Amino acid sequence: MSLVLRNCRAVVTPITPKSVEVLENVNISIDGDSIVNVSSSIPKSRTIIDCSEFVVLPGFSDCHTHLVSAVASSEILRIECDEARNFMESYKRYIAHEGFYHAAKILFLKSLIAGTTLISIYGIPIAHIDKLVKEKLLRSFFASSIRDTQYFHMYQYSKELSIFFTYLESDCEDAVQKLKELKRRGLRIAIHLPLSGAEVLEFRSKYGYFPVEFLNKFSILSSSTSLLHADWMTSWEMQLISRNDTSVVISPVSTAIYGCKGFIPINEMIEQGISVGLGTDLGLACGLNIIEMFKILFMLYRHSYGDLRIGIETAFYIATAGGYKVLGLDGGIIKPGYLADLILVNSDHFDIEDTPYSLLALKDNSIEAVIVGGKIVYSRNQRRDILRIIENERKYLRHKVLRS
Repeated sequence: MSLVLRNCRAVVTPITPKSVEVLENVNISIDGDSIVNVSSSIPKSRTIIDCSEFVVLPGFSDCHTHLVSAVASSEILRIECDEARNFMESYKRYIAHEGFYHAAKILFLKSLIAGTTLISIYGIPIAHIDKLVKEKLLRSFFASSIRDTQYFHMYQYSKELSIFFTYLESDCEDAVQKLKELKRRGLRIAIHLPLSGAEVLEFRSKYGYFPVEFLNKFSILSSSTSLLHADWMTSWEMQLISRNDTSVVISPVSTAIYGCKGFIPINEMIEQGISVGLGTDLGLACGLNIIEMFKILFMLYRHSYGDLRIGIETAFYIATAGGYKVLGLDGGIIKPGYLADLILVNSDHFDIEDTPYSLLALKDNSIEAVIVGGKIVYSRNQRRDILRIIENERKYLRHKVLRS
C-alpha cells in the first residue's frame, strides 16, 4: 500500500443518489491512485496517517467553471457598482491574455482549499493548455471552444484531459459538423443549452426542433456528451438524454441570478438513470467554492415545490460522485476500486450523529487535508501561505488592469 488512513473517526460517503453511508473507526487503504480497502484491517504501508480526529469525505467535483469569469467575478465584489462594468471588461481582457497564468493560479488554489478534487475549466485557449497540464494541482479537464481554429490540434491530448464545448444558441449548422467529428473520434463534448424558456422557444422557432431534440436528430447525444444549463426539460427530452447515456451539469446560482426561472426536475432525471453533476460556472455568489454551491443546490431545491424537492443525500451525491460520473470517472465514493480523491475534515467541526445534515455546516477552513490520486496535495498548515499567494496574485492583476 502507498497510503493508509488509519482509524478514521468516521467515513461519510454517498452510496446512491438517495443514500449516505457512515462508517466509524475504519481504515482506508490506498494503492497508487485508487482505494483498495475500507475496513478494520491495517496493511503495511509506506505512509500511515492517523485519522482518529478526522472525518473523511470524498472530494467534491466542479464540473463547469469559467476561469476568466470566475476569477473576475470574485474581484468585482470589491469595487463600487458604478465602476463595475468598465472594470470587469478590462479585467476579463487582461486575464484572458497577459494575466492568464496568474488567474489560473488563483483558480486552482481557491478550488483546492475549498475541497475540490476534480475540476472542469472552460474557456481555455488551446495555446495555454500545455503549461496548465504541467502545473495543475487537481484532477483537471480543460475545455476549449470548437470555435478555436486550433481545436483539431487537441487530438494530441488524451480524452482524460480534453473537453470541447459550444453554445447551442449560435452557429448551429457549423457546430453540428464539428460536433459529429468530435463524437466520431470519441472525444468529450459539452454543449451550453439555451438558458431561459424564451430562448428555448426562440431556438425551436428558428430550427424547428427543441434543443435536445435537435441534438438527438443529428446524433450528437452520447455517453461522451454533457449538457450544460439544462434548465428547461420535459419528460420526453429526458428520455432522449437517458437513452443516449448523456449527462447533465447544473449551475443553480447562475440560473437564479440570470432570472431564467427554470428548475431542473433532478429526481426524475436520476430515476431515468441520467448522471447529474454540479458546477460553479461564473463563480457568482459563492466564488469557486463548490462546497458552498452544494449547500445552495440543496437549499434552492429543498424549498422548491412538489417533485422538484431533493434530499441532502441527493445534493451530496451530485456534488461528489455525480461529477465524476459526468466525466467518465469512478470517483466521489469511498469504496474499493474508486479513485482516492478525498478530503479530511476536523471532527470537532462535524457532528457525526447528525449526518448527513452536518454536511451543511462544512466550511473550507475545517478541511485538514486534500488527497488527489492517493497523494496529499494540501494540508491545513499551508492555508495561510496559500491565502497570501492568492491575495498577492489578486493585487498584481488589479494593479495591472488599473494601469492599463
